[in-house]
Amino acid sequence: MEEHANRVANGLRAISAAPEVRIASLAKNTDVFYEVLFGSAQARDVIVPVNWRLAPAEVAYIINDALAEVLLVGEESYSLIAQIRSELRTVCKIIALGGNHPEWEAYADWRDRQPGGDPQLAISVEDVALQLYTSGTTGHPKGAQITHGNLLAALSATNEWYPVHR
Repeated sequence: MEEHANRVANGLRAISAAPEVRIASLAKNTDVFYEVLFGSAQARDVIVPVNWRLAPAEVAYIINDALAEVLLVGEESYSLIAQIRSELRTVCKIIALGGNHPEWEAYADWRDRQPGGDPQLAISVEDVALQLYTSGTTGHPKGAQITHGNLLAALSATNEWYPVHR
């Protein structure tokens, strides 16, 4: 997991060296999500999970609103992205998370050709790590930005919230 996350981080840095680049992920639950989550955090980027159950217009809205530059797509969403690709204004790289796609590089190929060392980037608790979208029941969905500090605070409180007894 650590080596794969390092490779993801280095791959994302190769796409853009700017901090807090938005990395959208449109896929069903998969173990590689955690490689991308940890890798994007190491790269000082922001993972933007997009619900695969949304309609094409909703997916396009979220990806555009987030200003996502990288889009990881599960095989089940290839046709959805094909429908809206021309509407995605900021996406410069699409990576296929499952199966083969004639235009997009396969995730494992992309990941495995990256260097495996830790990128050694300084990360601040104020850096945004995760951007989640609300349901949008009163209009368009809103992007809630979660910082590294927010995540660390939540992790430290988990035992209090969900006590585990042995």
